[in-house]
Amino acid sequence: MPDTELNHADKWAAQPEPGATLQGPGVAAHVAACTDRTLVSGDLAAFARVSGIDAADQKQGARALRLARDRLLVVGALPGLAPGWHTEGFALSDISAGLAMVELAGPGLAALVAMATTTRSEDPGPSASITFAGVPAVLDHADEILRLHVERGLLAYLWSWLAAAFRDLAG
Repeated sequence: MPDTELNHADKWAAQPEPGATLQGPGVAAHVAACTDRTLVSGDLAAFARVSGIDAADQKQGARALRLARDRLLVVGALPGLAPGWHTEGFALSDISAGLAMVELAGPGLAALVAMATTTRSEDPGPSASITFAGVPAVLDHADEILRLHVERGLLAYLWSWLAAAFRDLAG
């Protein structure tokens, strides 16, 4: 007979599904469905020439978020470009299944961000890669919505942190 006291999975918070929502004072969190995310590594200028997507210009359908000197996260479809090595000098890796996306919005967003990170959400600096609530995240701030891309395995923790932060903000 198995010892149920050793089953620590019962103690962990449940993973929120896409569509899950938390409401805090002046800010809402939403787990959004996001299927197309590609990691670009290598010659980013060559990638921009081939794809037409540049981290400096965010007005296209796909968004390119700079992670490092030679790395981008592209959110959105890359039609005509397959994962793998490209002879122009860059590699594409589909990491869609490994990331979850949480959208945060509302007039209380600044107070929440101040609790979670020292980074300013409207101007995170040259890299969109930050630490948010103690976990690595990729920040995408556009149209009054802050989108956080986090490793799927860290989503339950982030969701629990957001629920606690909302209680703290409510006082």
